[in-house]
Amino acid sequence: MVTAVQEAVTSQLSKILASPQFVRAGRLSAFLRFIVKETAAGRGDSLKETVIGTAVFGKPAGYDPRSDSTVRIQASRLREKLRDYYLTGGKDDSLIIELPKGAYVPLIRPVPKPVPKKHTYVLAALTGLAVLLLVVGITVWHWNTHLIKSIAVIPLHNLGSEPDSEMIADGLTEDLIRQLAALPGVRVVSQTSSFALKGKDKTIGQIASLLDVEAVVEGSVQRVGTQVKVSTQLVRTADDRTIWSGAFERDSNDLFVLEDELSAAIAGTLHANLNRRSEKVNPEAYALYLRGLYAMRHSTASSSKEAVELFQRAVDKEPLLARAWSAQAFGWYEMGVLESIPAQQIGPKVKSAALRALEIDSRLADAHAAVALVFFLFEENSQKAGEEFRRALDVGPNSCEIWSQYAGFLMDLGRMDEALEAARRSERLDPLSPAAGRLVASVLYNARRYDEAIAQGRKVVERNPEVRSAYRELGRAYLAAGRCEEALAAFQRLGDEGFAGEALARCGRSEEALVILDRLESEAKQDRTRRATGVARVYLALGEPSRALDYLEYTQKEYGYIQRLRDPAWDSLRSDARFVALRKRMGLDWPNNR
Repeated sequence: MVTAVQEAVTSQLSKILASPQFVRAGRLSAFLRFIVKETAAGRGDSLKETVIGTAVFGKPAGYDPRSDSTVRIQASRLREKLRDYYLTGGKDDSLIIELPKGAYVPLIRPVPKPVPKKHTYVLAALTGLAVLLLVVGITVWHWNTHLIKSIAVIPLHNLGSEPDSEMIADGLTEDLIRQLAALPGVRVVSQTSSFALKGKDKTIGQIASLLDVEAVVEGSVQRVGTQVKVSTQLVRTADDRTIWSGAFERDSNDLFVLEDELSAAIAGTLHANLNRRSEKVNPEAYALYLRGLYAMRHSTASSSKEAVELFQRAVDKEPLLARAWSAQAFGWYEMGVLESIPAQQIGPKVKSAALRALEIDSRLADAHAAVALVFFLFEENSQKAGEEFRRALDVGPNSCEIWSQYAGFLMDLGRMDEALEAARRSERLDPLSPAAGRLVASVLYNARRYDEAIAQGRKVVERNPEVRSAYRELGRAYLAAGRCEEALAAFQRLGDEGFAGEALARCGRSEEALVILDRLESEAKQDRTRRATGVARVYLALGEPSRALDYLEYTQKEYGYIQRLRDPAWDSLRSDARFVALRKRMGLDWPNNR
């Protein structure tokens, strides 16, 4: 009976929100959803004007409702909408949700059925029992869902045949993950691990085991003509039980509204709130933004360039689309990584887009992280970078990318214990990603904890034997531990001749190392900045530190230059005056940075 009550409240709320009175009333829908969920969670006493203003209408903390009547005005509108609903489409409903005048706690009650007069006392008793069961039901409803502290969003299944249907399904999934990542107190698995399960026939139990989550969001997207329908459900992994389900149908020009309602509904079911600003978005701009996310997920130089162009087209159509500015900042950054673009060229582009995003919406975690990276990698201001990273993690505690970047920042400052903790947080949020596992191995390697780095590296390659990059940290740890043959085998799987040449030299196979060195030096004549580090590795392993320094001095301020120079491989050079001067020129002469 309790389950029936729970389902009745959920069903009634969903029915009201799908009605003509509420279907396009985004803020009023969020208002109603919030107060019903808070009441169901046993927090009705906390439903004050300031709480609602901050949680639903984006008011700053500590705002004064005496001078800002937004909540009171919207509450009056909500009462009118509910009254209108129950006079029209909801006139035959069996459950009433209403907002009493002068209060913010909703009253949820069953509609009494007309009975003969002689049964009046029975009716009163039954009505009282129904209300009691409803209260008990709401309490158990809260008990059923409040323990969920970790979820994964499995890519929405595309049921359409139109050319852009797959892009819409993947784009909505990715944006949904990004929005839910801001939920406080709920661990949301990253998009990398979620998309690793795309198209895989996994049971809920198998997903729970792989991702270590308590609930899974799954569903489908179907486009028919100009209409897009999303059907989703939240399933508890412990017993494979559906906690919530919903269907959202909008015109293809209203994808932003659809995603907004979907993410708010899931957040409400988890008794959390998405503290974000209200946005009116040009439909074409949001579609371009989704296409940009789709392109960026492929992580190639060409796809990053395409993504940046799509994000630019999006903000050209809608200059206040903060998400697109933030995504463009990371698009520029990714281009810098993949194409080794010098800092002076890429840094200003990243910073400009990120700051524009924050001007519009200061709660965008990715934008704060982008600014942090600019401060650290391009402007050599570690204090401001740390402040921005902390802001990013305050508003985006579930971003594995930000935890990963923060771990790299801490590692480059020499704060290895903190770096390892951040790297492990990233790995937990992205358990199927070889990059997250590699980062943990990299921190252990740079901390000179080689046996632990080897164990972590083995774990990564066992899970991802076909991913060549998974062998990098394993090979480096083997080499540092003096296990050169195992290092060479790993580097041959990696396919990097600089590392392979270094391993050959340390294994005593100098002639083979010299053959690789000759080839690398020829390539370095065309692209010295990209090949210089590999040449330097081989020269140092061959016992020629002066020649190694000749090539290290070509290092430019681009992504990864700090990691390259703090590599334990250069420990024998750290006291050399030329190496000290190089570190100083690169701005790496701060305390605790080896």
